[in-house]
Amino acid sequence: MNDSIQATIAEIGFVVRPVVGTSMMPLLDQTTDTVRLIKAPDRLRKYDIPLYVRPSGEYVLHRVIRVCDGYYVIRGDNTNYTEIVPFDWVIALADGCSQKGVWHSFDEPAMKRYAIRIVRFWCIRNFIRRLRGFVRGKLLRLTRMFRRKT
Repeated sequence: MNDSIQATIAEIGFVVRPVVGTSMMPLLDQTTDTVRLIKAPDRLRKYDIPLYVRPSGEYVLHRVIRVCDGYYVIRGDNTNYTEIVPFDWVIALADGCSQKGVWHSFDEPAMKRYAIRIVRFWCIRNFIRRLRGFVRGKLLRLTRMFRRKT
């Protein structure tokens, strides 16, 4: 697939692919959305969304949150972990998406504001997720305790 993506991009300049997985939700929904991939520049910028290939052969589309010497720090919008990605793993760049049939460029002001908000407030979102999970766990234990006693 790697060769076909890069060959198609080299031939016609872009390729459109459906989204698989939930790591980029709510921006990209796997049931309805597609992304347009173009040739990646030599160096990506913060907030870009590259397609890269892990050594296992898995294709991943996540957001750049920091550019360093020789690698990117990347995270999915809907994930709790970051990943170090060397420059040479990147095979394409998403420049826009079709959401429920409507095309959006990632250069649109609204998309840029979304990217900045997602990256800046990740710590808060992560804390809220963990807190919610903790509270749910405690409530579940209490519910089980009361059921046993009655």
